Amino acid sequence: MKRFWVSWWAKTDDVETPFDYWVSGSRSSKGDWDFDEWSVCAVIDAESEAEVWRGVGRYFPGYEPRFCDEKGPGYAPNDRFPGGGRTSLTARPADAAEGAGGARV
Repeated sequence: MKRFWVSWWAKTDDVETPFDYWVSGSRSSKGDWDFDEWSVCAVIDAESEAEVWRGVGRYFPGYEPRFCDEKGPGYAPNDRFPGGGRTSLTARPADAAEGAGGARV
């Protein structure tokens, strides 16, 4: 399993996922101040970059990739992105039993 620091543009900024994520910015697809796309970042553990993007697409349909950088196994983003303990693309059994899921941090 590899660890990735990944970011994408999304049409929504409030999605229940098995991984934690941060919204780091926004933009307007119309070029005005009516923001309708959000820059989302996450640390995700997966076998490949392709698996990361398939997982992101399950929760954020119509996403636009920004970057996907492979990192070391213990990688955690800097203090601008606190928390973020959930990195799996699928819910762990304990999460499902407790009804907990990842979300915007």
